[in-house]
Amino acid sequence: MSIKATRRTMISCYAQIINDYVLGYKIPELVKHEKIKARKLSYDSQVYLLMLGQFLHVFSLNELVDISKIYAKELSRILGITQANLNTFSNANRTRNPVVMEKFFWMMYGHFRSQDESFVKAMHKGKFSRFKLRNIYAIDSTTIKLAYWCINWAKHRQHKAAVKVHMVANVASRLPHFCVYGKANEHDSRKEDVLFGFLKAGDIGILDRAYSNFETLYRQSHRRCRVG
Repeated sequence: MSIKATRRTMISCYAQIINDYVLGYKIPELVKHEKIKARKLSYDSQVYLLMLGQFLHVFSLNELVDISKIYAKELSRILGITQANLNTFSNANRTRNPVVMEKFFWMMYGHFRSQDESFVKAMHKGKFSRFKLRNIYAIDSTTIKLAYWCINWAKHRQHKAAVKVHMVANVASRLPHFCVYGKANEHDSRKEDVLFGFLKAGDIGILDRAYSNFETLYRQSHRRCRVG
């Protein structure tokens, strides 16, 4: 199967998810409440296209814009998604207040949780199935490269920079629990107190050796949290 046919099939699957499960009619209400101007690209189209980029695992904004133009007819049937121009899309991502997306995320999170508790409290599978009453979290870090020319106020330098993100994800539901960010050159063990602070008695944290700090692990042992 060619790449174009594969993407067409995935867009068809994406359309079923959006039409059947996503409360898209709530986005205009949130936009109206926050008084955000739509201009050429509506806020709901922006949200749907960003979701499509995650669904298709695109590598860049250019690729996502090209997809919106190539499959404009198919996308127009999904709650009226319109194709985007690169400059318009980039400007919208950079200048629009992300509070609408945040509220929409938590609204959908609460909706799925009310429909099915297993969406959040999923059962462990495989070797973890014996831990029925315990929460298991995977903890790891990644470095995101940045450039000062992407920041409006940094006009005096063009050197590269980076930020390190520490992600905590629920192993059963495969949903992110929370994340912490800091300097890229900061060792992972510096964030252990913050990352382990959310663990309750009986919870299990899975992480690599970069977080090995015996003082922190000793303090966690007194809280009866298992970290390995």
